[in-house]
Amino acid sequence: MPRIAGMIFALMLVRDEEYTLADLKRLLQTSHGSVSSNTRMLEDKGVLERVVRLDSRRARFRLARDPYSGLWAGRLQRLQEARAAVAEARAALLDEGRPLHPRLDEIDRFYDIYIRMLEQSLAIWQRLTPMADDTGLLASQ
Repeated sequence: MPRIAGMIFALMLVRDEEYTLADLKRLLQTSHGSVSSNTRMLEDKGVLERVVRLDSRRARFRLARDPYSGLWAGRLQRLQEARAAVAEARAALLDEGRPLHPRLDEIDRFYDIYIRMLEQSLAIWQRLTPMADDTGLLASQ
């Protein structure tokens, strides 16, 4: 997670409030662009949610009801992409008639185990954590 995104996340963990981009810029003493891009990223990951108020045109952000499932799902996606890259490398080597290095099998097993463990952990988290019930995020995402 980028440093500014981590700062936004930490702020919202310790202060259960809603913030505008201007609030975050002032509190974190950083640029509007940095705050904007990092809140967008956190919103896309399901960590933050946008709040629209009828009395204001400014969007406000708050910590999502279950920000952790979004983080878990993002990690799973990156691991699955890395495992797919290993599979592509293996296929390319085979197409070229080159021998496969044993480490390719090793890293594939590593990703397989890591992905399965995270999927199981996320499923347990969502089953045992009441706030995870309505996120719509599943281990397969």
